Amino acid sequence: MAEAVGTILGEWGPREHLDERSFYACSPHRLEMAAHLIREGYFAGYANPALRLLPEWTQWCIERSGLTGDLAARSRDAALTEAAALVDKEADEGAGERDHEPFRRRE
Repeated sequence: MAEAVGTILGEWGPREHLDERSFYACSPHRLEMAAHLIREGYFAGYANPALRLLPEWTQWCIERSGLTGDLAARSRDAALTEAAALVDKEADEGAGERDHEPFRRRE
């Protein structure tokens, strides 16, 4: 679970000037972008646990931000949609000696 949280944190948003309000923001667009970056940047063994955690992460952010009603529902729906689109493990084949690393590409 700690690795999955670390993966989400690594792609969650701006790394600078992040106050509490912006940290907990969980718009559907932010969820979609974080999921995209996770899918494109990590091997399945690291990406999929993080993607599966997105609905719980989103609910945690919703509770802390005070988001309610339709906006909260849209964020929950986006998190469920993104959690359902996992990285295909077969796409990771051919990575060879890099299988022990979490990243698909070198940063």
